[in-house]
Amino acid sequence: MIVRTLLLLIFAGAGAARAECSATLQVPVSHRIPAWLAVDLAEGRMLQESIDLRVDGIDGCPTLALGVDVEASDPRSRVEILSAPNGAQVGTSPGAGQPLLRLATDRTELRLAPVVAWSAQGQALRAGEHGLRLRWRLYPADDLLPQPLVEVETRLSATVPAVLEVELVAAGMQLPLAGAQALLDFGEVSSGAGRRAEIRVRGNARAQLGISRRWGELRLRDRPGYAIPYTLLVDGQIVSGKEWRWLLDGDSDAGRADLEVRLGDVERRAAGVYEDVLTLVVAPE
Repeated sequence: MIVRTLLLLIFAGAGAARAECSATLQVPVSHRIPAWLAVDLAEGRMLQESIDLRVDGIDGCPTLALGVDVEASDPRSRVEILSAPNGAQVGTSPGAGQPLLRLATDRTELRLAPVVAWSAQGQALRAGEHGLRLRWRLYPADDLLPQPLVEVETRLSATVPAVLEVELVAAGMQLPLAGAQALLDFGEVSSGAGRRAEIRVRGNARAQLGISRRWGELRLRDRPGYAIPYTLLVDGQIVSGKEWRWLLDGDSDAGRADLEVRLGDVERRAAGVYEDVLTLVVAPE
């Protein structure tokens, strides 16, 4: 009897190799926020600015995805990168909380304009220089564990201006300090009588209160040879000559100062209206 053995050999042939995915990403190395737009950060609003990107040299990539992470110079900054036109947030990397921005690859060149949404969560950023560091990464989106094809960086900078809101509270009135005039009326005067006013300020910069007096005494109208001495106090401290006092330091966004005018001896003074003029200036450092 003849026994025949048949050995079946099966060869698994490799299919055609897929072309390696490649592309380039062009971004601005630096981008300066216009001064008029940086006011939004000074006043506690959200700033939005678009950044022009270009993806080109696309070859062998069924799909691409864009990610970006952000580093801010001020820890209070909150920054989101939003895709245009739908406004979806762009994630940082594969598997992160927010998805990457998927890009169609039916063309060899893509132009993008993602929007940087920058705020301090309703607070004002301090006056001065602020910056963001944006790291853009382009991924082959269909890979199981994609590594970035390209990683490039944009540095965003803004000069946040000093913005102060100042009010004068005097004689029962609350007025913006700019151009305001208030009258401290003593009526029928008596020695040691006093009148008060208050200055309130909010802002994003160190601020000083400057005080000057026209004469430094109350003079009889049309008869300057007659005068009543008075003492000017700020927060209980005597002011002599022109002085500057801090209203806001670097760690606060609100401050106040109490002003008091206290009359000296009024005995044996000629009848009439006595007056002086105080000039108050609040200015950032």
